[in-house]
Amino acid sequence: MTLKVACPHCQTPLLLPDGCGGQLTRCPSCLENFIIPEVAAAAVPVAALLNGANSPVEAAPPGQEFNEADLKRVQQRLDTLTAENVGLQVELARRARSRRWLERQVTWLKRFQAGRTWLDQSAGRIGGFFITIAVAPALAIVLFSVFGLSAFGYFAIACLAMIAAGAAYLPFSFFPPDEQLALWIPPAEDRLAEARSQYELLAAGEALHRESLAEAEAEFLKIRTAVSSRLAWLRTCQWQGMNAKTLAKFLEQVFDEHGYTVEQTGKKGQAGIDFVVVRGGTRIAVQVKGIQASTVDESVVRQTHEGRARYNCQKSAVITNAQFLPSARQTADKLGVRLIDAKEISELIEGRVQF
Repeated sequence: MTLKVACPHCQTPLLLPDGCGGQLTRCPSCLENFIIPEVAAAAVPVAALLNGANSPVEAAPPGQEFNEADLKRVQQRLDTLTAENVGLQVELARRARSRRWLERQVTWLKRFQAGRTWLDQSAGRIGGFFITIAVAPALAIVLFSVFGLSAFGYFAIACLAMIAAGAAYLPFSFFPPDEQLALWIPPAEDRLAEARSQYELLAAGEALHRESLAEAEAEFLKIRTAVSSRLAWLRTCQWQGMNAKTLAKFLEQVFDEHGYTVEQTGKKGQAGIDFVVVRGGTRIAVQVKGIQASTVDESVVRQTHEGRARYNCQKSAVITNAQFLPSARQTADKLGVRLIDAKEISELIEGRVQF
């Protein structure tokens, strides 16, 4: 397997063996040395970035199709779906409790009715009453015999057991009336069927919502990984040896990574401005000078300052991987032009440079 990279000095496409990231190599065209990017996934995009629109390599650097706005959008959708899913879970639990209560209600009504039917088919209501008030005192005497009560005590226990058994048996046998009890069961069964249907519908909706939540989580992880991998890719690029055109393309990726909107200015070099970046309503005109410039003098600073008015920019900046002459820095201080040289590009990649 081979990797497609490009020489940062002459932009010649090269095919290198897989696993050679981080090693020093020499371009066979210009004979200049450069370090191969360590991230293998970045090898293909390097050619696309360095060779421009006419490059045969069409792959984009990892995360190029996504930015922080996409990540924020998916994060908001994920938060919304999570909150909705919590609400569905709470409602599903409430419906489950209601369904279980109705199931118990129907079960006891049917058992109540079945008990009366059995009683009617065996001893009858009255017979069952006499059996109950006879058996209850006998059971009570047996249970309390361990206490060694007096005869009066046993008599009192038997009377109380008889009264309690009769008081419990009479409502069971005669209240509510059989006709009314029979009328209670069908509506209870209807309510139970409706509760089950609503629970199943809600459970099905919650399952679909959970699938949407899982898809949103997967999309969030994908975009977050893509955005993070692009930053990792930017860190591995050998910007120190790029020419002006290559460095400008690289810096466009850097600004886009940190939430700036990049506007092209048409023909390169027009009014000295390579591109415009916008964030928070502030427009910044940017001119890029590559390593071949060696040093950047005050004329570039003046040109950038004058060119910002053409694109309605409030600020301007000159970025180079070379060096600024002292006269350029003095002029920049007077005109308010932001200068970023090789010492600050690393900070710019990390998003720590203020304009």
